[in-house]
Amino acid sequence: MTWKRFGGPRGRRRLMMATGLGLVGLLVNLFPIPLFSNIQLVLGNALFIFCASRLGYAAVAWCALLTLTGLYISWGHPIIYLTFGLEALFVTAMRRRGWYLLYADLLYWVLIGMPLTALLFATLFDLQREYIAFTVLKQGFNGMLYSAAASVAVLMVPKVWSKGLRQQPVLVREFRHKLSHALVLLTTLMLMVSLLVYTSHLMRAQQTLLFSQMKDNSAQLAGQFDDFLQRHMDALTIAGHWLPDVRVDQRTSLLQLQRQYPDFLRLGVTDDRGVILVDTDPGAPLRSQSAENAAYQSAVRHARPYQSAVYAGGVGGLEPVLVMAAPWYQSDGNLGGMVEATLALSQLHQFNDLDKTQKMVLMDQRGRVISASNGLPLTLLQPAKLYIRKPETGEHAAELSLTQPEIPLPEYFSKSYTMNNDWQLQLLVPYRPAAERAEQQFVLGLGMLLLALVLTSALTRYLSSYLTKPLENLARAIAQPELGERPLPGLPSGSAREILVLREELETQRQAIHAHHEELECKVARRTEELAQANARLEQLAMRDGLTGAFNRRYFEQQFETLRQLCLRAGQPMTLAILDIDHFKSINDLHGHLVGDQCLRAFANTVAEQFGRRNDLLARYGGEEFVLLLPLLDRENAQQQLNALRQRIACTPMAQTDTERALMLTASIGVISVDSQWSDCAQTWLDAADKALYRAKSNGRNQVCFHANLQEPNKNPAVSLENTATPTTGTKGSG
Repeated sequence: MTWKRFGGPRGRRRLMMATGLGLVGLLVNLFPIPLFSNIQLVLGNALFIFCASRLGYAAVAWCALLTLTGLYISWGHPIIYLTFGLEALFVTAMRRRGWYLLYADLLYWVLIGMPLTALLFATLFDLQREYIAFTVLKQGFNGMLYSAAASVAVLMVPKVWSKGLRQQPVLVREFRHKLSHALVLLTTLMLMVSLLVYTSHLMRAQQTLLFSQMKDNSAQLAGQFDDFLQRHMDALTIAGHWLPDVRVDQRTSLLQLQRQYPDFLRLGVTDDRGVILVDTDPGAPLRSQSAENAAYQSAVRHARPYQSAVYAGGVGGLEPVLVMAAPWYQSDGNLGGMVEATLALSQLHQFNDLDKTQKMVLMDQRGRVISASNGLPLTLLQPAKLYIRKPETGEHAAELSLTQPEIPLPEYFSKSYTMNNDWQLQLLVPYRPAAERAEQQFVLGLGMLLLALVLTSALTRYLSSYLTKPLENLARAIAQPELGERPLPGLPSGSAREILVLREELETQRQAIHAHHEELECKVARRTEELAQANARLEQLAMRDGLTGAFNRRYFEQQFETLRQLCLRAGQPMTLAILDIDHFKSINDLHGHLVGDQCLRAFANTVAEQFGRRNDLLARYGGEEFVLLLPLLDRENAQQQLNALRQRIACTPMAQTDTERALMLTASIGVISVDSQWSDCAQTWLDAADKALYRAKSNGRNQVCFHANLQEPNKNPAVSLENTATPTTGTKGSG
């Protein structure tokens, strides 16, 4: 870049503008916004997008070079100069063709940016396809974010700041296009910022929860490892107290101990000088610690347990093992030597294998791998190459990679734990699930963004047409001579007075119409409420018996199938009972119909109080007969409750005679209580209950009689009836 390229005072001013924007972008890109983990958002690129709205190729390229240098310092990947540099030039070219910045940048990322980023990551980095897809989506989302921010800045920054420096053409658009662009910008920016805030908060909360779980799990797993070592050391310590003095017996006892603790590869006994006396596997003797280990000799002298460092042993000499030793005492109580054992460690990862959501690496004091979960590219007894990125805060897990240090996304979240013997436990949780959740958020964001673009564009086209069409009609109306001198808003310059007069008149009319509309609404609301109340009263009259307040026969027939279906879904029986007041005709004849009406009301109230469940239905079926439909009630409970009702009716005064004597009644009840599949016809149920009622009256009244036929209806003409109570009062007769 030379001054000749920016010749003249105006060119130097353009260079100064591009340099200033580029330096600001450099500073902003030095501090990318962390989203979660090492996923970061950059906003400094908005400066060279802004520059592309005003200046030409050379100035935009210089601004982009400065801006991307800050990003290179933060990320350390030179490929950003290719992907984002092409973005700057592409947006500049499309801006020259009259495209808005947001639409031009969207086109770049769809056609060039995202495919190019995927190709570069697949070529330069050893990443799984899912990680590449996530990175590409993140880059496209980020590009749309800062291009939207730059577009809003273009609308807000005064044009005088770039006066005389513009190299890009001024966009001349129709009103509907400008309105659509402005609304799309605001919608896009608000959606993306809201989604970012929500996603960032969600992912940080999930990381905090993950860290807490990993902390607990690592402590629990390390405790299991410590318990494993301590359990085997305790076994040797106990063995040292009960081992016999005879070597043959010692070997037998050691073999028995080895069968109880199969992780002991070999067991042996040494004297107080470290010389091996007994070995469970003479062909492969124990690795003696007496000659080369001062710590072992000290343990012998002071009669205390000993544990060696991890070394290669076991099958083929390739498995991690260690030597444990505990004092051995002779029968006279004197120290006889040490009980030694070679302990296998390669299967320690099985403590963690039950949990498929995490993996583990166990290392000794020198960082060598003692045990690791299956599938990890680690070699036992070799230094573990773990590339760990420390967390930003103490409440988040570290990030770890096992393959290469410089990759955009880690492979695992890790939590380190130091055991009692200074071994290091690394608990690993795959990074991919967290990346998938973030990827879903980005996909959702892009989907919402595209939907918002389409809906906003359609909406703004409609709004712009709505706003401009009246003005066009007024302009055509002004040219009509028959309008005379009637004041109309003039669209040409200088006609503001007429527009104000029209606005005031329209406002006056609008207020009048609004007041009239509110008055009409109040009237309509009042009439609607009155109509609703009237309908409610009519509905009440249509389904209730006017005398007793119980439901009428029509309502019973409507609700029968509904309640039967309820029983079918619940797999429960249904009970239907017909209640008839005994000798009711004589009550009317002796005491009059007014007393009879009092009895009917009192009778209905008594039954309703006895059966008050939400789904119980009491209906007056005719005269002194009532139908009681009891869903979800089996025969045994129905028998108990209906007998209780019968006794309550017999003991309750129903009315007073002219002589103020309490009038007592009894009732006969016919019942059918079967599975709700028995019949879907209400009349069939009523007929069965009516037959039971007839039997109850024939047997002397004041009793409950059940219809006992459990076969399909109309298949067996013989009807079986059974009584559940003996009559207490009453004689045969009508009523």
